[in-house]
Amino acid sequence: MGCSILIRESPAKGILHLRRHGIAVDLFPVDMMRELEAMNRHFIREKETLADLARASSNVPFRSRPDLPKMAEWPAARNATDILMIGQNLYLIFRQWKFFEEKLRQKCRLRLLMADPRNEDLIDTMSRGVVEQSYTKADFTPVFDTIYKLRNALPPEDQSRIDLRVMDYVPSLSFQVVDGGLPSGVMIIELAPNKMEVLARPHVMLLASEQSHRDWYEKFARNCEAMFDCAAPWPWP
Repeated sequence: MGCSILIRESPAKGILHLRRHGIAVDLFPVDMMRELEAMNRHFIREKETLADLARASSNVPFRSRPDLPKMAEWPAARNATDILMIGQNLYLIFRQWKFFEEKLRQKCRLRLLMADPRNEDLIDTMSRGVVEQSYTKADFTPVFDTIYKLRNALPPEDQSRIDLRVMDYVPSLSFQVVDGGLPSGVMIIELAPNKMEVLARPHVMLLASEQSHRDWYEKFARNCEAMFDCAAPWPWP
């Protein structure tokens, strides 16, 4: 039975090896290749990000969510001056609002980045993977109610300490970062694939103070800052 393979690149030895074994090799036309790359840009970017995280795990063990402490229990969070959270819908805000309320009272800055809830395509994408066992429409209402509650509890001159921004894509990783630019910084990274069902989401905690974590910690910290800087500010009423 004949077999035909379309490949993206054409290293001479690889093509020769396939042809010597009776496999027909065709190359994509240039115009079609450009179109395919455009269609798969987000998929390729997601896979590269996951590959980076897999390499980082060689010195950092993955753990499940129940095995990781809540942010309120992190020693670094006690005196934190900056908390950055990036995720699909930041449901953690809803679950730990009392902790964030206390941090805001302590003059901590709270920066939040999530998928834009006004974008129906994003919500539909999140609904096919954000829930582990079934298809359920992603609901931002509890999260936004909590964010507005936290903001409105502050004096008007302090409300800018909550900086909410939105992105036009669904991230494949979520981040909880405490004082990311300081030697005492801590972050938790969660694998959050979309468009697929997952039974468990692995998490990894990186510490700026750990030598074996440092290179990857700094890389992810820079990426988080870039993601936040490029995002659109939320239009507060």
